[in-house]
Amino acid sequence: MPEWTPAFEGSPLGSDLVSDVDGAIQDFKAAFAEREIKEHVLADSVANDGWHRAGSAKTYYSATAPTFRPNGTTPIDAADAGRLWVASATKKLQVYTGTAFTDVTVTQADYAYALDPNIQPITSTPADLLLTTRVVLYGQNVDNEITIPEGMPDGTELTFIKVTEDATTTTVHSSGSEYIGGDTSAVICTNSTRRYDVCMMRLHNNIWLICEGARHSEAATECSTIIGNSFTITVSEAAPSGGHNGDVWIQV
Repeated sequence: MPEWTPAFEGSPLGSDLVSDVDGAIQDFKAAFAEREIKEHVLADSVANDGWHRAGSAKTYYSATAPTFRPNGTTPIDAADAGRLWVASATKKLQVYTGTAFTDVTVTQADYAYALDPNIQPITSTPADLLLTTRVVLYGQNVDNEITIPEGMPDGTELTFIKVTEDATTTTVHSSGSEYIGGDTSAVICTNSTRRYDVCMMRLHNNIWLICEGARHSEAATECSTIIGNSFTITVSEAAPSGGHNGDVWIQV
């Protein structure tokens, strides 16, 4: 690859033979292509030629925030919004907003998912869990409908963690021949302030068992807490209807 020097840029000279001009033009095209193809698409198609290759475009990496464009002389201004900079000391990623470099915003759910792909944040519902999901971050919508897909291996444990106060109802549905306890669904959040903070479900012989956690609900005259699959604690003036052996009633 010829060195890109003032002499190279200045050729051909006016004194050079006309018969040598075609060679000089071809040399220039070759020199340009050898440099451009390192990070850009060439000789692919008219539509694709010139675009950056995947992984190209180098992010700023320095101790202090950049003030010039890559040419080193043109000051950064509003037109540079979106440029990225990694602070070399902290390895913190920042983005230029048009006036200054600021931290890139990452939500709690995004950060958790980046740490472990087995964590699935529920950002819109209804939602189907992934087959690899083990931890579910939910509660970002007023009403949540979450479906567990059929086919997770026996012994799979799902941990549901509520991450906001917004959800007033969260219903988990099973699929196919699997059940949650004795039904096809279970409500794991019935009130925005009295709720499951953490709930664990385990698949055993096609039945999802709520094995840990405390599901809370509250009405005008009654407050109840279901402890896993074991028993219910009810606080009310009148005795609750129904129930099972081992349930506890606290009369007030």
